[in-house]
Amino acid sequence: MGARAGHLYAFAAFALVLLNGWRMMLSVFYTPLMNAYGLSVVTPIAAASAVWGLASMLVSPVAGRVYDRRGPTAALLAASLLQGVSGMLMWLMRLYRWSSAQWLWYAAAAANGAVASLLTMSVNPLMIMLFPSGTGLALALIQTGNYISFLIWSPVAYRLLAELDPFSTLAAFSAVSFFATAACAAVFRGVKLGSLERAVGRGYSRVPRLFLLLLVLIFEIAASSTIILSFAAPMFEEICPPWAPAAMAASGLVQAAGALAWGYVLEKGDVLKLLPATYALETAAALLAAAFFRVDAVAATVFLLLRFAVFAGEPLVHMMAVPRLFGRDSVGSLLGIQTSVVMLSSVLAPLAGALARDAAGTYRASIMLSALLSLAATLNALPVVRNATRKPSGACSSGKGVPP
Repeated sequence: MGARAGHLYAFAAFALVLLNGWRMMLSVFYTPLMNAYGLSVVTPIAAASAVWGLASMLVSPVAGRVYDRRGPTAALLAASLLQGVSGMLMWLMRLYRWSSAQWLWYAAAAANGAVASLLTMSVNPLMIMLFPSGTGLALALIQTGNYISFLIWSPVAYRLLAELDPFSTLAAFSAVSFFATAACAAVFRGVKLGSLERAVGRGYSRVPRLFLLLLVLIFEIAASSTIILSFAAPMFEEICPPWAPAAMAASGLVQAAGALAWGYVLEKGDVLKLLPATYALETAAALLAAAFFRVDAVAATVFLLLRFAVFAGEPLVHMMAVPRLFGRDSVGSLLGIQTSVVMLSSVLAPLAGALARDAAGTYRASIMLSALLSLAATLNALPVVRNATRKPSGACSSGKGVPP
C-alpha cells in the first residue's frame, strides 16, 4: 500500500473520530435532561454510562475478531446503522415521562456503546498495521480527533441547547455521525486485506498471562478516567460556573496537545516505562484538583485540565503496549479484549462517581475517587512492568507474542 493511500486512510479515520466525538462530552446533557424531567439527582441519568459500557464491553471482542477476519468496513456499516437507531430513540424521549423515557435513554446508550467499540476496533488496529514505524504518532493523530471534538462539539452543544431541547440536539448530532460513518465505510472499502496480511489472523487460542496482568491495570486506570470524563461538564460547572463552556472546550484542546506530545514521546521512549509514569501523573493531577476544589477555582480548573492532558497518553500507551509485548499478529483480537476491559470499567465507574457525588453533595468526592483508583493502578503497574522487562526481547518482536 502506498504512502499516499495510507495518509488518505489516516485522514479519513481522523475525520471519522472527530465527527463522532460529541459522545465524549455527553455530560453536557446531564443537567438539561435533569431539568427536563425534574430530577434532583444525577445518578438515573448517569446510569446510561454503565449501560453504554456494558454494551461496549460485550461488543469489543467480537469487533476485534471481525477486524482480524474482514477488515474495517463491516464494523463501520454496523456502527452507522446503530447510530441511526440511537438518534431516533433519543428523539422519541420527548414524548414520554421519565419513568418510560429512561428505557429509551438506556437503549440509546446501549446502541452508542456498541458504536464506540465498532469504531475503535476499526480505526486503531488499522493505524497500527498501516504505520508500523510510526505507530505512536499515527495513533496520536487519531486520538486528537476525540479531543478536538471537545473544542468543536462543546460550544455547539451549549449553543444548540440554548435554542433547542436536548432531544433534538442529540438527534441532530446522531445524524451527523450516521452520515460520517457511512462515508468512511465506503472509503475503507479500498483497504485490501491482502495488504494487511499480518493483521488478518486467527487470534490467540489462549490469552497470554502477562496480558491478563496488563488488563488489571487498564481496568483501574480506565475507571479513574471514566469518572472524570463522565462528569466533566458538571464538575466544571461546580468549580467555575461562568467558565464551564470555555473549560470544556479547553479540555479538548489540552487533550489534543497531550496526545501529540505523548505520540512523540512514545516514538522516542519505551512504552513499558511510560506506562506507570502516565498513571502517576494522572494521580497527581487529580489529587491537586481535589485539593483546590473549594479553595481556588482557577487552580482547581488548571489541575483538572492537566488531568485531561495526561489522560491523552493513556489510550496510546495501552494500544502501543500490545504490539510491543505480543507482536502484531491478531492485534485486533487482543485490542478487542483490552477495549472490553476498558468498557467493563465504564459499567461501574460512572455509577460509583455519581453515588460519590450524590452522597457528598459535591463532585469533589468523584475526583477523589478517581485519584484513588489511579493511585492503585500506579502501584500495581510497577510489578507488571518488572515482569514484562524480564521477558526475552524476541518474544516481543517476533510477532508470535509472549507464550501463555
